[in-house]
Amino acid sequence: MANEYQLSAWIPLYAGVSRAIGNQSYLDAALPQQWVNVIRVDLSQRGIGFLSTPSSQLQSSGVTVREFLAQNFATTSTAMLGTNANFFEYPDPRNVLYGYAVSNGEQVSAPDASSPWSLLIGPNNNASIQQINGSKQPASIYTAISGNVLLVQNGINVAPQWPYGGPMVAARTAVGISPSGTTPPSLYLLTIDGLDTKDTGNTYGARHCDTAAWLMAAGATDGFNLDGGGSTTMARIDGTTGQAVLMNVPHGDDVNAGSERPVGNSFAIVVGS
Repeated sequence: MANEYQLSAWIPLYAGVSRAIGNQSYLDAALPQQWVNVIRVDLSQRGIGFLSTPSSQLQSSGVTVREFLAQNFATTSTAMLGTNANFFEYPDPRNVLYGYAVSNGEQVSAPDASSPWSLLIGPNNNASIQQINGSKQPASIYTAISGNVLLVQNGINVAPQWPYGGPMVAARTAVGISPSGTTPPSLYLLTIDGLDTKDTGNTYGARHCDTAAWLMAAGATDGFNLDGGGSTTMARIDGTTGQAVLMNVPHGDDVNAGSERPVGNSFAIVVGS
């Protein structure tokens, strides 16, 4: 049986950053299509940096990913691209984040059991995925974001067949990394569009096990689930206009295509000149 989780060729976006897409139907026709975006980041590339929402920018009503990018885009950067990150209190106050979060070396949110898996990025862009708890917090972390379900571990799909605390199929955001010692070391950001409208039956998106399979297809050997559903957003700064533009089709209000949900925390790749 052919592998249904197949991505396009990698298309360079910026120095050290490339994109692949997938638009694949399940072999089971009863399950929906999946529209996939994956960003691959070369962690050894000079000028690559990362930013999550600093505590000074947390808002009780949330901030959209595009607003976050526009607010932090600097003239010294040549590009900026981001997604939503940690789960948060919903509907309000959205400045209450779930799980460990660090921005520019400052702890923004403490670890908690609801989102125990964290991406940890050190000052030299050394990245790891670890389970973090309140009694053992890592030192010398420059950026951190967290999520709730481990999807891939040591190259094995460990995701539950049924999602943790959510609908079977939904929009998904996830993060992954390449194997230790890989040259070049890589970080992956993934979104899968989805919509859960139980009243009309127009439901599409991905299960956790599908999300894990897409991460593995991209090259990740470890990865976990970030906030999804109406929060799932990928956007970038357009180099020509300087405006933040969407790269996926979010359903932030759970109805309208292209509506963007203000989220508690965002995560961005910054490509310096």
